[in-house]
Amino acid sequence: MTWTNTPLLPWDTETDGIDLENGHIIQAAVAWIEPAKPKPKISKKTWILNHGIDIPKAASDVHGISRERCEAEGQDPAAVLDEVAQHLADGIKAGWLLAGMNVPFDFTMLDRGCRRLGVPTLNERLGDAGGDFAVIRPVIDPYVIDKYCDPYRRGKRNLTALCERYAVSITDAHDAAGDALAVARVAWRMGQLAQRPAEWLQKVWGLKPQDAKRFAALGGLTLQQLHDLQVQAKAEQARSFREYLAKQGKPHDDVSEHWPLIPFAAEPVEAAR
Repeated sequence: MTWTNTPLLPWDTETDGIDLENGHIIQAAVAWIEPAKPKPKISKKTWILNHGIDIPKAASDVHGISRERCEAEGQDPAAVLDEVAQHLADGIKAGWLLAGMNVPFDFTMLDRGCRRLGVPTLNERLGDAGGDFAVIRPVIDPYVIDKYCDPYRRGKRNLTALCERYAVSITDAHDAAGDALAVARVAWRMGQLAQRPAEWLQKVWGLKPQDAKRFAALGGLTLQQLHDLQVQAKAEQARSFREYLAKQGKPHDDVSEHWPLIPFAAEPVEAAR
């Protein structure tokens, strides 16, 4: 089975900021999408978490979740993270393709939240107590794939921009469930395009010849091959971005090459969302 016709398990989080070591997940969503005709079978689950903390205005302005909503609708954070991590672990064990946008953010936030609350991490559920990222597989990250296949395209590459680029809908942006389903649509569309010949991708999709060949080559990959390609692509993208920041005289030490999870370390790390 190639990655273009496999069941998808997209997931997403909304948080109180971008501090990976100390931030909190305040909304999470997981969806299950099984290929079927005439329409795929879709189910989903969404949680609000009540940490009993204030939500910074900068974060609530993005996703619209306030402390008041968390207190009114929220569940126990440890119970929710335990359930989310178990759903993801079960999906991996069953051979589903996990999907997310800029996944090191969400996987790392989940990992640190589980550690803080004394809940088994996703790694531990998959048999790796050391906290490495190698056991979390297979995963597809449209953000990484898009930069790999079309590296010099100008403009934003956030989820809304990718939905526009790949001609799929996004509803309830910055809602965890809405974003998770949008990620799945982009991933599905990428899979459809990857089955096109390079000549079509060049003439119709507007890719440069070398990028069209790169995109078309994705179509025959297995789940594990696709995952390994993204590990390498993310590392190369991070190195390139660090070099760019260094030339601009900007800080760049916090740009991580790790994907899909930033391993736990004593020093705090931030990642742009």
